[in-house]
Amino acid sequence: MTTTTTTSSVSVLSNNLLLARQQQRRRRNGVIITRRRKCNSGVRIQSALFSGGGQGLKKTPEQKNKLKRLEKLNPGNNEQEEEFWPEDLKQLRTPIMAGNWKCNPKTLEEARTLASLVAANTAEDRRDADFFNNNNERGGGGRSGFNLFNKRNSNNNRGGGRGDNKNVEVLICPPAAFLSEVSQLIEGSGVYLGAQNVTFENGGAFTGEMSCTMADSLGVTHVIIGHSERRSLYYETDEDINKKIKKVIENDMTPVFCVGETKEEYERGDVYDVLSWQLAGGLDGVSAKDVENMIIAYEPVWAIGTGLTATPAIAQSVHKLIRNWIAEKYSKSVADRVRIQYGGSVKPDSVDELMQCPDIDGCLVGGASLSSDDFARICSFHQGTKPGTPRVLYAEECLETQMELGESPVWSQKDQKLYWVDAPRGTLYSWDLLEEFPDMKESFGETLGCCALMSNGDLILGLASGLYQFDPRSKTVKTRLTDFEPGLNTRPNDGRVDRSGNFIIGSYNNDHRVDASAIGGLWRLDANNNRQLEEVLDYKHRCSNCICFSPDGRKMYFTDTPRREVFEFDYDPNRGPLNRRLFYSLPSDMAGGPDGAQVDAVGNLWIAISGAGKCIRVDKNTNMVDLEVRLPVSSPTSLTFCGNDCKTLVITTRKKENRKDAGSLFSVRIPDIGGLPEPEYGSSPIIDRLGFQRGGRNEYSNYSNNNNNNEVTSMDIGNEGRISKDDIFMFNDNFESKHYRIKIASASTSKKETVEEAKRTAEIIHEDRKPEIEAAIVRVLKAKRKVEHNALIAEVAVALRSRFKVDVGETKRRIERLIELEYVARDDKDRKIYRYLC
Repeated sequence: MTTTTTTSSVSVLSNNLLLARQQQRRRRNGVIITRRRKCNSGVRIQSALFSGGGQGLKKTPEQKNKLKRLEKLNPGNNEQEEEFWPEDLKQLRTPIMAGNWKCNPKTLEEARTLASLVAANTAEDRRDADFFNNNNERGGGGRSGFNLFNKRNSNNNRGGGRGDNKNVEVLICPPAAFLSEVSQLIEGSGVYLGAQNVTFENGGAFTGEMSCTMADSLGVTHVIIGHSERRSLYYETDEDINKKIKKVIENDMTPVFCVGETKEEYERGDVYDVLSWQLAGGLDGVSAKDVENMIIAYEPVWAIGTGLTATPAIAQSVHKLIRNWIAEKYSKSVADRVRIQYGGSVKPDSVDELMQCPDIDGCLVGGASLSSDDFARICSFHQGTKPGTPRVLYAEECLETQMELGESPVWSQKDQKLYWVDAPRGTLYSWDLLEEFPDMKESFGETLGCCALMSNGDLILGLASGLYQFDPRSKTVKTRLTDFEPGLNTRPNDGRVDRSGNFIIGSYNNDHRVDASAIGGLWRLDANNNRQLEEVLDYKHRCSNCICFSPDGRKMYFTDTPRREVFEFDYDPNRGPLNRRLFYSLPSDMAGGPDGAQVDAVGNLWIAISGAGKCIRVDKNTNMVDLEVRLPVSSPTSLTFCGNDCKTLVITTRKKENRKDAGSLFSVRIPDIGGLPEPEYGSSPIIDRLGFQRGGRNEYSNYSNNNNNNEVTSMDIGNEGRISKDDIFMFNDNFESKHYRIKIASASTSKKETVEEAKRTAEIIHEDRKPEIEAAIVRVLKAKRKVEHNALIAEVAVALRSRFKVDVGETKRRIERLIELEYVARDDKDRKIYRYLC
């Protein structure tokens, strides 16, 4: 995707990328500090704490900004926002590679040699860049490839890199004793000179210190401030660091402000809290303009000099937190422009992946900077996506739930809720993406393998003891639908509704890691709910996963996870999967196995690779991975699309490693291709004829036999046929919905539909709800009358305005026209309104 990044488009992009991560905070000296707490349900999330600590108090500007970011996780349909790839923002920031020599090398002669080599490598690349640019200006081909000062992205259509005219800045920071000599050796090479430390005093009786004016006189342009070794070995405080930063800025030099957590803080999950304290203390009183021009270096202390490196996904997640903090404290514009380096055992073989991360703008290199060859390779990192490799996005934690094994996320477009399970703990969750906590956390006391939507608003639950129908509104189990593989040591695992309303569910051998026995089957629960499971696959498996269906419902995907192969089948909703063929096989260098999967709107297959720390998108035509979504945790377990536009990918995880966010929900906005609404279990021919979402009859099937003597068994609905008594069972819960009323009213043309008939119809429905349902039916049948019809349209138009901030008058006119044209949309706004009505 080719875009021109402007200030406004950058604002849109930044908003789209910020996730629903509300933080509990308190104010101290005007600076926002964060802390965490555990809610009563045991779900931990960063939550808003208002100044004064009460509900209903006026929100601060920072809290209002957070609410806006929550809405970005589930954007409305009122305005079509252009999506960008995250790396597009890097065009605003020039990458910088800095070598921190620390107390090295041992002699001045070694320092001269190292500085001379770095200067020569940098100057040579600079000459090559000038030659390349001059030849291009004259129409010549010049030298192709990459160089430090004008790296061309040979994969231009992939959108990677920082643009053709962005240089890579090179900085070296020798010990103070070598500054003078190194300054002379690098003059004219394009290499910047940095100091490792200065005092905040102007001068005087401070033995062993170097003032900013001294450093400036030697040609120093950058100063490292707050390095973890200065904090731990010399007990520098946040107050000392803040004074040094201000003094460096006062002397027209650039601070390289270091922040980072220890191993103990990392393992406790206190990364954000620690960084918040350090950023708040170090930047206290520093202006937005100065922050925009400085450099922040994130250095995980546990990775410095240890040979350990935070994975690119871990590094990216922390860099994003830092940028979010800057956006809250200052502004999005400042956050989009400040450069954030990564420092922690950076090596030539790890730099390319690190620099692909959208929020990593360079590296603070330690040991590798003492080798001129290694440092040159690091500075010559590959910008953007390498040819032949997939693009990369990075998911962020959006809800901390500390699940043991999250699974089976399904998004109800109708209810605007996300459902998922914690399988071993037998817990069902729901969340609307906007609230601070999940709406529901219901435990069942046994393993819960999966959940699926039913068209009447209920859920199918795949519990160890069988399949059940559950009402999430009353939080009650209504009925047991069927047993599941009685007599076998198995349980329900992966399950999903096909495009025809049937529920397909696979099995999990509880001892498959011990006996490796393929004893489980793949089963179908028919949409008509005859409460009989029918086996639809002609071979057995150990651990079913990846069940999902193509947009047209003609293909099904499935895997037995230990085999590490995903198969594609032709799919007949009446016969099941047929004609198995290999679709994707995990390469030998990829850890883990395929877990949950989903298909997007054009038919590409998305797979969570548990154990590899990523999800992949496999192109439906080439069977090749063209996009990866990486996580800071190792075991994503399943995924689905959610939000009004189905372009937010939500990922469940398991708690496998010693990280607080393992077992949380993660999410990322997908810039190009979104998903489709989740199918719902059940069937209803009458609603199929009318062309809108069908209702389910399971809830009321017990009542059908009790009303055989009812006088009225059906009512006319114009040219569409007759609504039978059974169809009314399906409708009754939907009469109160605005869009159902308009839909039914627009289809109802028969003069026989009278109030008396509505009363007789209501008699066959629950006695305790008769008045309520009778009133609803009366309103529907009267809706063709002009006054009532207009009132219903106005009601929907006002609801749309409050939700999506759209014009009421225009919306009313569009709804009228949609009804007159039998819901044929003319433009994008019509389609948005139609999607809302449906």
